[in-house]
Amino acid sequence: MIENNLKKLVSFDTESRKSNLELIEFAKKKFGEQGYDVEILKFGNKANLFAKKGSEKSRIILAAHTDTVPASSDWETSPLKLAISEKYYRGLGVCDMKGFISIMFEVAKKIENKENVAFLLTFDEETDFSGAKKITKKMIRPTDTVIIGEPTNNRIIFDSKGVGAYKVLFKGIGAHGSNPGKGRSAIIDCAKFIYELTIQFKKLSKKFKNIDFENPNPTLNFGKISGGDAINKVADECILKLETRMMDSKYLKKFEKLMVSIAKDVGAKIEVEKTLTLNPFSASGSIRKKVVGIEASKGVSYACEASFYNQFSKNCVVFGPGKIEDAHAPDESIGIEEIDKYTKKVYNLISQISP
Repeated sequence: MIENNLKKLVSFDTESRKSNLELIEFAKKKFGEQGYDVEILKFGNKANLFAKKGSEKSRIILAAHTDTVPASSDWETSPLKLAISEKYYRGLGVCDMKGFISIMFEVAKKIENKENVAFLLTFDEETDFSGAKKITKKMIRPTDTVIIGEPTNNRIIFDSKGVGAYKVLFKGIGAHGSNPGKGRSAIIDCAKFIYELTIQFKKLSKKFKNIDFENPNPTLNFGKISGGDAINKVADECILKLETRMMDSKYLKKFEKLMVSIAKDVGAKIEVEKTLTLNPFSASGSIRKKVVGIEASKGVSYACEASFYNQFSKNCVVFGPGKIEDAHAPDESIGIEEIDKYTKKVYNLISQISP
């Protein structure tokens, strides 16, 4: 049954820039057949789904996003057709996260006490978390437990880094390329800024080191630079897009002050826009104590919807089948045996933490 559902889920083209409504309607039918009350929250051509049975008891909520990244051109199999070999399923989203969604359908069918378990599906996790941002405290209550089924290689994750993303606009003075001294290049200012920030960041990151994470230091990545109009003109503007990942929310204020200070030191005129903030995710002590018999991972650097759900309930964990390195790869795959092992583990986890 998991295989049949996965085949259907892969056939839906839910790349983030496209609609997920076909998949949502399919999920509505699957959960409805098992007696769950299904609520669909539409936002244009996309939707979240919440399926529950009863409303008073604390619940264990299995949560997943429905969108995928685009398929690259170097796929050997058809991205929207499930390929099955002796050991692997291959297809767009099988690892991230349609394999887990197919397991959600199986849990909905076989779980004995259906009031203990609810199911949440969202959209646009791969871009700006639009779906997760629309979840409310009416869906996830403080006493609920949330299992986010991101690929964790069947290990449980209690901590993940937060993210601060920024757009930095450098304002220079335009001039003719034959006499650049009459202008001020925003591109050169940007280059100086990057050089100095890279050096100063290493000092700052040491103050926020946390050995409970696989990568114990905050990280900094310069993702995109654009600026200038022509090679014979001094660039009057340059835009730098960067992100930093951290384990402590207090770090971001220090980082923002550092950017302003460095700009002043190099003589650059800048405007800083924060484009994304995700707080670090950390599970409660009580949920950590309840989980027995599942290997736990150190804190991870990638972010997921746990950062949003954590504001409603501290009883969140990230736990899913598949390996994160396979998630966005060509011919995306997930082990058939991995899914079988995970399904048994998630039933055990549900029984351990049931209200």
